[in-house]
Amino acid sequence: MEFIYGLLTAVVFFIALLSFYFIGYKQGNKQTSKPPDLEEVRKAKEMRKGFMNMMNYDVDKALQRKKVQ
Repeated sequence: MEFIYGLLTAVVFFIALLSFYFIGYKQGNKQTSKPPDLEEVRKAKEMRKGFMNMMNYDVDKALQRKKVQ
């Protein structure tokens, strides 16, 4: 009889443990999405444009001599 009590206690313990784990997982996995700020979008677009201009390196243009007047 003690074996059945111990087995039932272990089963209830693990069921409770798993249920608390899944409840916590669902609570921690919530994602709140806010609409993007227009100013942040504009700044990000401007930064990407500046980065692409900086990384678009033309070797031929860089090696040309500048004319001095």
